[in-house]
Formats: sequence, structure tokens, C-alpha cells
Amino acid sequence: MAYIPTVTDLADLKASLEITGTDKDALLSLLIKLTGTKALNSMNQTAMPDDFQPIMIEMTQAVYRL
Repeated sequence: MAYIPTVTDLADLKASLEITGTDKDALLSLLIKLTGTKALNSMNQTAMPDDFQPIMIEMTQAVYRL
């Protein structure tokens, strides 16, 4: 099951990375999608649990900084 990034996911990631503007939105959305999909598959879930969303954003933040 592929994870579909939400507007909140993107806003939270951008805030945590102190990114403004929209020039990196496509890359950040792709990273959220890939990280979220990996998380869902690892947890054997079809939907992201609400309490895991902040953790997914932290994981995506780490991927971006690589």
C-alpha cells in the first residue's frame, strides 16, 4: 500500500527543516511518500496511525538530511 502525503505532512516536514517556499515541495512530497510507504509495509498496515505521523516526519527529515 502506497502512502499518500497530506498537506499537513508536507507542512510539518518543511517546518521541522526550516524550509520556506515551494521549490522543494515535489522532492519533500516524494520523500514523505517513500518513507510513509516503507513504514506502512513494515507495520503491515494500510493506513498510517495518527500517533505515528510525527515519527514518520522525523524519519523523513533524517532521509532528507542524508
